[in-house]
Amino acid sequence: MRRQGIIDALTKPAYDLQLTKHKVRCEIERTDEVNKIDLEMAPKMSFKNGKVEKAWLNVSNIEAPTIIKGALWTVAKLEENVGLFHGEMVSEVNEFVHEKCAKRHGG
Repeated sequence: MRRQGIIDALTKPAYDLQLTKHKVRCEIERTDEVNKIDLEMAPKMSFKNGKVEKAWLNVSNIEAPTIIKGALWTVAKLEENVGLFHGEMVSEVNEFVHEKCAKRHGG
């Protein structure tokens, strides 16, 4: 993420911050196996007056066992189209930027 993008997001009246695509890898341990999951996401956030108003994960390219892949695609599409976790993401990003970063970095 470029520094200027963060500055613009926090100082301009309205700004869309598009993060670059990055890979996410995790493992789900079960009693008898470990399921590996790889996916890509390129989160996007719409800021208004320095605060996030909307956020999207933009999940793509899921590699996982079939049953898990199907569930992840379903959740990803629900998030993208219905905003399944939208409120939580917006709250968490705003809290991080305006409270946690401010405390740590004196903003």
